[in-house]
Amino acid sequence: MARNDLGHLGVTVEQEAVYRTLLRRPDSRVSDLVRDTGLEAHAVEAALAALEGLDLIRRSAGRTVELGDPAVTVGRLLDQQVTQLQQRLRRVVASHHVISGLTLGRAGSAVAGRMELVDGPANVARTIDELAGRSFEEVLTVIPRTLPGELIQAARKSLQPVLQRGTAVRGIVTPGYLDAADKVRLRPQLRTIGAQIKVSRPGLDPMMVFDRRVALLPAEPADPFSAVWSVRQPGLIAPLVALFERCWSSAEELDHKPPTEQERRVLDAMVRVEKDETGARELNMSLRTYRSYVAALMRRVGAGSRVQCALAARERGWI
Repeated sequence: MARNDLGHLGVTVEQEAVYRTLLRRPDSRVSDLVRDTGLEAHAVEAALAALEGLDLIRRSAGRTVELGDPAVTVGRLLDQQVTQLQQRLRRVVASHHVISGLTLGRAGSAVAGRMELVDGPANVARTIDELAGRSFEEVLTVIPRTLPGELIQAARKSLQPVLQRGTAVRGIVTPGYLDAADKVRLRPQLRTIGAQIKVSRPGLDPMMVFDRRVALLPAEPADPFSAVWSVRQPGLIAPLVALFERCWSSAEELDHKPPTEQERRVLDAMVRVEKDETGARELNMSLRTYRSYVAALMRRVGAGSRVQCALAARERGWI
């Protein structure tokens, strides 16, 4: 079965087959692509047009193909998808008052109860406690800004019983959150209570997802913990989870160490050259050593391919 690692970006199996072939052999003509992919000529032409529309390739007047760095072109496409998803979620949440007005007085409506406003910090804290108490699979949370020390301790108190009964807890925080956590000596406790914590750059929206069935989203972006929307619509929960997983894959480990200078050189070579032999020769190391570096870097970022590794390295600012 043909690979479709880029399917979530709107790239079809046929388009990805053509793109991967071009990455291996940039000078391929349409006839070459037909032979190497097994596609019909019209399907290859359609795939080339689609790839050009996605800015993954460029074709000159002479029909020659120009390829950009996948870490840049595919990375830009990923960023666009995440931005569009965040904008869609904000629009849906912001339009909830319209739904409330339309369903007013219809207690039996199928929409009723799918989104509910929880107002006031005390009610928000109580809702988190109740949802955490009923979560037995996984709790996902994004806290993209500094919180008061007492609020951090309160969150820890809510989640500790969840972890003790075996429920997984994954959190994405920012360096500002860790600075606040250090002031109340919480950073060492983040590991001892069993939570998986990663650090990401600012710019994410806060959220919590309980057992992939209920999500809490801020009603007031300026003060995200004063009021939240409780969301139970599967059509919104699924993209929220997908967004979390996307951010999780590119976030740093809690005590992440940046790559060494040698690792950066291997990453640079891996992006630029097609063959491992060429990369090893450029860096004056054995092929076995070069490949061991590549394999270790892929494991480190959780990548299943070298393209994914390059994208993850770019997102982390390594290259």
